[in-house]
Amino acid sequence: MAKHQKTLYTLAGVAAAMVAVLFLIALPDMLSTGSQGYLLPNNFIVLIIKLHAGIGGVALTTLDGINLLDGTLVVLVGLIAVGLYPVLKRVNTVWAVIAAALPFVGLIMFFITQGTGRSGMLAAGLILSLLMLWSDAIGKATAIIGIVASGLLLIGDISTAFTFSPILAIVMGTGYVLTIVWCTLIAIALLRKH
Repeated sequence: MAKHQKTLYTLAGVAAAMVAVLFLIALPDMLSTGSQGYLLPNNFIVLIIKLHAGIGGVALTTLDGINLLDGTLVVLVGLIAVGLYPVLKRVNTVWAVIAAALPFVGLIMFFITQGTGRSGMLAAGLILSLLMLWSDAIGKATAIIGIVASGLLLIGDISTAFTFSPILAIVMGTGYVLTIVWCTLIAIALLRKH
């Protein structure tokens, strides 16, 4: 394996571990009221879960404004995509480029609009997982977990334009926990290759 590939794997593995840790830290926040977390501000996914659950103190406008934690999560997912790009482009170059670009395009939109664009990281996760399914870089089980996790999160996120429902809170909560597993498995796989 070339040195630059090892460096990209390390970068992506560390980024995946950081996403898993940041999501894990915020896990108890799903049960708290209001928009403030215990240790960190609530990330946008936790806020959307709270919106669906009808937890007091959280309104759709809570998602507006720049949140450094959300920006950090989007960049980290972008780094995972960039780190996996060299191997996933063997499956499909166009979709690998889209997966690598989506988080960063979403981040630019987020800073411009102060509200939209974070979903780019969820879509990137789905595309990455679909590409992983046909790649030997990461295990098939990890790919399937990522597909389910990203799909559930996207369903809950997109549905906020139409409705809020406790069922969707459960759907997103399941996707959230699976994302922790997905990122942990990616981190383990990539850091072992280093």
